Amino acid sequence: MLHFTNNGSVTNSGPPVHYRQVRYRLLPGTASKARQLFGLAGAGRFIWNHFLAKHQAAYQLHKENPEHHAKPSISFLSLGKEFTQLRNSGDFPWLQGYSFTIVRAALQSLSLAFQGFFRGKGHPRFKARGRDQPRFTIPDKGKIKGDRLSIPGVGLLRLRRHSGNPYPEGRPVKAAVVHECGKWYATVCYKVDLPPSAEPERVAAMDCNCRQVAVVYSDGTSEIRRQPDTTLLQIKLKRGQRKPGRQQKGSNRRQRTRTRLRKLHRRIRNMANTWRHRLTRHVADKARLLVLEKLNTQAMTRSAQGTVASPGRNVQQKAGLNRSILATGWGEIEQMLGYKTRVVYVNGAYTSQRCSGCGQVDKASRRSQSTFHCTSCGYRANADLNAAQNILASGVGAAARGEAFSPLDLYDRETGPGHSCDSWS
Repeated sequence: MLHFTNNGSVTNSGPPVHYRQVRYRLLPGTASKARQLFGLAGAGRFIWNHFLAKHQAAYQLHKENPEHHAKPSISFLSLGKEFTQLRNSGDFPWLQGYSFTIVRAALQSLSLAFQGFFRGKGHPRFKARGRDQPRFTIPDKGKIKGDRLSIPGVGLLRLRRHSGNPYPEGRPVKAAVVHECGKWYATVCYKVDLPPSAEPERVAAMDCNCRQVAVVYSDGTSEIRRQPDTTLLQIKLKRGQRKPGRQQKGSNRRQRTRTRLRKLHRRIRNMANTWRHRLTRHVADKARLLVLEKLNTQAMTRSAQGTVASPGRNVQQKAGLNRSILATGWGEIEQMLGYKTRVVYVNGAYTSQRCSGCGQVDKASRRSQSTFHCTSCGYRANADLNAAQNILASGVGAAARGEAFSPLDLYDRETGPGHSCDSWS
């Protein structure tokens, strides 16, 4: 039986610590256990709403009279102490029937939400039973015995995954349970010891485009990996989104329509996520070092609507481009590659306009979205593959520019580390 371990802070001394998440289908087995899962999620939702309302009221008093009312704390330590007092006060005796650590974990999420708000994100909102998915986190005191997950106060529940656990020697740290479209899922975080990566035999470079990516390798091979076509599903989703507007609020038919829409969203999301994982796994197996252009996706997908005084141009076209970029998931691909292989970054300026044959930079050479025809030397290639060649040349160096160095030197220098998985939330 594997017990959940405490996730301590990661230091720079010693071997690097790696965390991997595995998503399972969680099978309650009985209606009684399913009700207990909903009860745990409901208790966490109640605590979230209770302390969010309490914080808003205390902050309003602080604004009106700062001398007599201190600013409320948003730290998890302060919220946890208040939760302990509330649980032991007897005002809500039903809280005693649920796991203390699981219900209190909702306050850790609330504290992180407040911290994100002060960094510029949206303000935490109240959770509704009919709108938000039932979910809760098992921070500790959990156990995994074979293919069974032990949830405090509920019991052993079966975990199912077609390919099993890819990290049988991993130590479980925590788990997150969520109810989606009539099914329960559990995402377990494992602390794993990964073997050191082998020396890089090949270097790869990737150019991300809308709905596809181009990959070139240092041995001369190249490929284009396209995202699965979800046009029909998107049409079905768009039509279905009009239907709730013609149905009465709170009716069973409206609820069934919303459930069908959630299933469509889940299917589209799963298809895209599976494609990203298979793509990054394929590239990581073929190359131990990957070169990417440093992109500011947040700025690239910013709305072009503008203001009333200065309205934007081609707003609808830009909105469509933003949707395509976000649907491709450039950030998710970059994050997945960061823990599957070694990633270095280069400046991506003019990579789509530069000829990989002669080095001439001319925007007229990019004849279309997929065609590159150099106006200087006549070189013809796929535009994305040509850009990937330029990214590869910038990463491993070009002797003509006096910046050449071997891929092994680039690997040893650890230039531009990718995203690490030192935390799990």
